[in-house]
Amino acid sequence: MTADQDSKRKDPGLHWIQGAHKKGISTDPELIYYGQNSGFQCLNIAYLMGATRIILIGYDMRLRGDHSHWFGEHPDKVRSSYLPWLNNFGVAGAQLSELGVEVINCTPGSALTCFPSRDLDTALARC
Repeated sequence: MTADQDSKRKDPGLHWIQGAHKKGISTDPELIYYGQNSGFQCLNIAYLMGATRIILIGYDMRLRGDHSHWFGEHPDKVRSSYLPWLNNFGVAGAQLSELGVEVINCTPGSALTCFPSRDLDTALARC
């Protein structure tokens, strides 16, 4: 951990959670698994915060024409790694199901098929 990370960790307004490159969802409240993308990390944090029903919005996970991101290309030409991401979500999806967590993908046309998909209005009607 760098000195900057350590000083941020001591900020009373922050809750620092360590991360690790492992498969699945971390069940340790002090650790998340990276899953190679921030959307995966949000899913892990939602689980750690006690969510039993999670609705995904904006998880497209596919190339669109020449663009690998919904906003176009990064200036440094960073490409998204959708296939490994989809695999990581698949492992997490099976684990979350076993843990009794319902995950619904409300992203139209998403390549992320390891979770049931519904339109957002239908999913929210059950809240």
